[in-house]
Amino acid sequence: MNDAHKLTPQQIAYFDSFGYLRLPGLFADDIGEIGEVFDRVVDDHGGTAPGRSGHRRVMVPFFVDLDERLKEVLSDPRLVAIGTSLLGPTCEYVQSDGSQYYKETSWHTDTNSATASERRIKVQFYLDPLDAATGALRVIPGSHHAGGEFGRRLRGALQGCLQDSERPLESLGVRGTEVPCHVLETEPGDVLVWDYHLFHASLGNTDRRRAFGINFRAAAPGN
Repeated sequence: MNDAHKLTPQQIAYFDSFGYLRLPGLFADDIGEIGEVFDRVVDDHGGTAPGRSGHRRVMVPFFVDLDERLKEVLSDPRLVAIGTSLLGPTCEYVQSDGSQYYKETSWHTDTNSATASERRIKVQFYLDPLDAATGALRVIPGSHHAGGEFGRRLRGALQGCLQDSERPLESLGVRGTEVPCHVLETEPGDVLVWDYHLFHASLGNTDRRRAFGINFRAAAPGN
């Protein structure tokens, strides 16, 4: 791997502290072609769902394995550098998914366990411009420290919001959009990375949000 692609010590420290990174324009030169491939693969393997149909998400599992161009993304030095910089030399690919969202995604983490034995990260590509009003990702910085008091309190207050969108109102007295957070506005070509334990949500009016995510883990010694 070319050292030029490695994350800086400051970026690594930021991720360790707050649980996420935004990498503006990292794939800006490729995202047009990738977007065309995304649409074709979703049409071929996942179908489409108009927002008024009631579907929240159309998801295609093992997404990057379904097209040779997407497989190139998986082995791209820029992506490899993210994984090895944050998870170390034992970083390995776990799975991927391509999704079209038609509704909000309430507050949640990507794991039900507060004490996972292995570190996992998600690298996410959004293919449409997103801001706070149109479903940009919202994160609660530092909430990935799941074993601490802050993490435990958030898990008690917010875990389960995907099944109950009014959970923050009942437990904290505020709606999902009023939970203190940072909004990660993105343009196509930006890359977002977050820890599996990080609380995040996509709130706001949107007809369609296209995204695909690639998941990595730090393999246990001896694997």
